[in-house]
Amino acid sequence: MLIDKSDNSNHLKKINELVITCKKCSLSSGRKNAVPGVGPPFATLMFVGEAPGSKEDEIGLPFVGKAGNLLEKLFIEVPIYREDVFITNVVKCRPPNNRNPLENEILSCKNYLMKQIEIINPRIIVTLGKYALLHFIPTGKISIDHGKNIPWKNRILYPIYHPAAALYNPKILETLKLDMSRIPELLRSSLSTKNKK
Repeated sequence: MLIDKSDNSNHLKKINELVITCKKCSLSSGRKNAVPGVGPPFATLMFVGEAPGSKEDEIGLPFVGKAGNLLEKLFIEVPIYREDVFITNVVKCRPPNNRNPLENEILSCKNYLMKQIEIINPRIIVTLGKYALLHFIPTGKISIDHGKNIPWKNRILYPIYHPAAALYNPKILETLKLDMSRIPELLRSSLSTKNKK
């Protein structure tokens, strides 16, 4: 059966429109731009961060600030091509002063992320940082679970440290580099397993 890719694009556009006009929580009143996410509608790899920062809020795109620059460098080293992955956040608007997202803010955005996952149907979801991991695995611990393949709804969840945590911590940066370097092999084995079914 042929899948209409343009239909996926349209579904994602509708989610984007809902995010951009969303007023479900108080974050909407302080934002410049909501940040729905960006990437191809059939990406096999999805990166999910915690929340937009000031640069993201300014531009309306995910991971374009300092943490995004580091993520870009790590992509180049692996290599992972940014245009092949879908990148988004658990929370779609910037929390004030980049504080951690609150539970009601996470819950307000939950449906948007779940719909994006449903539409894109990635093989692997790479969670960046503690809050992204907790969104999927409420009992998760990033210090223990990073770099592990965790089965989640017929796909793989792969938690890694958030690039922001690695900016000023050389140990976390080395761990992050190692965990990132495993993604291509993980993707290959995931796709070969899918093709055998």
